Amino acid sequence: MILNNIDIENKIKPKFSIIMPTYNRAFCIKNAVNSLLNQTYQDFELIIIDDGSTDDTEKNIRNNFAKEIECGKIFYKKIEKNVGVSRARNLALGLAKNPWICYLDTDNIILPSFLEEFAGAILENPYTKTFYACFKNTENGLIVGQDFDFNFLCIENYIDLGVFCHHKSLPDECGGFDVHLKRLVDWDLIIRYTRKCPPYLINKVLMEYSNGADFARISNTEDFEAARKYVLRKARRMNACFKEKLLSYKNLPYINGEWRRYIWLLGLEFSIRNKQKEIQENIKKDIKRLEKSFKTFKVEAIEEIKNLQNRVSELETLNSKEQNTPPV
Repeated sequence: MILNNIDIENKIKPKFSIIMPTYNRAFCIKNAVNSLLNQTYQDFELIIIDDGSTDDTEKNIRNNFAKEIECGKIFYKKIEKNVGVSRARNLALGLAKNPWICYLDTDNIILPSFLEEFAGAILENPYTKTFYACFKNTENGLIVGQDFDFNFLCIENYIDLGVFCHHKSLPDECGGFDVHLKRLVDWDLIIRYTRKCPPYLINKVLMEYSNGADFARISNTEDFEAARKYVLRKARRMNACFKEKLLSYKNLPYINGEWRRYIWLLGLEFSIRNKQKEIQENIKKDIKRLEKSFKTFKVEAIEEIKNLQNRVSELETLNSKEQNTPPV
């Protein structure tokens, strides 16, 4: 949703911290940073964590974006020893000053309206903590993005981290990036965050995603299947823990333990209310869709009735003429 001046004046403008880890990406990082600096919505900071690059990444950043670094628009920090993308992103999460977190990889390009669309969605959905949009694969032209379905998300990831936005409080509530993973770290984090806070979909393409194999990126060098099994095991454990918690009230002690039962039931009631809210929102969406379909059908039906009435009138007129015509 594009913001207008009234939206900005009447509501608190969302502020974003954009996280960009990098390792030996001097050849492509400039385009990614420029795509962020060219946003129509400028209330953001960019946090670049250089994970021990040995190429000209630092020189590239400091030469091309000295002005932005000086004014604080860009915060650049170099780690002397390579620690991996998960630790680099976790470091950036700890440094973030703003309440909304987005991610930009050095080989991707975000469209100029990226932040404005997310800001608009945040203002329109004040109780939602996670958001995502669609993206386009530049290698094959495929557009990826669909309505949220948690069960399907646990089978296949259709939400790229580059079009995912979440509130800053979620890393404290659900944990940051898993440092034991080298690949699919985004899928693991998105499963955990959206399980707790179902996301809102911005049904627009807001990023151009590069998936080329012409340089050493994690998705081309690390074992996909091993990472996938690890993520799915974690997801199953989370679901198992939830089911165990759901049934555990029967095992809570009665003696000197009534307060524990009460606290647990309050937590369960809160979870149920959140689920009820999600169901109500889905019902409202279905009602709007049905109303739209009904209005379309109603217009078509009225038009068809008019056509039938005109046809009946024509037949009656023709029949009347035939009756009034004298026989030859």
